[in-house]
Amino acid sequence: MEVLNEGAAGSRLMKTKLPKIFKRDFTPQFQLELMEKDLRYFLQLAQDLDRPAPIAALIRSQFQAAKRAQLGKLDTAAIFLQASGERPKA
Repeated sequence: MEVLNEGAAGSRLMKTKLPKIFKRDFTPQFQLELMEKDLRYFLQLAQDLDRPAPIAALIRSQFQAAKRAQLGKLDTAAIFLQASGERPKA
């Protein structure tokens, strides 16, 4: 984690979310379902402006899958659980 934070990948997001993922702490700071909603709005705007946004569409599909897996009320970092197939501990 120290190497990533000090290199080109270092960012505020990396410093706040990566420790939560390592600790499996998905207490919401910003709910996954709200991020999915924002992505939906962004993609609608892109469509209205006739601008392609294929990466945003791919990301939204991952957030949609996470919502279907009942992860929507967790922090956005819980997208890690969707990608890994891991489930949150009760």
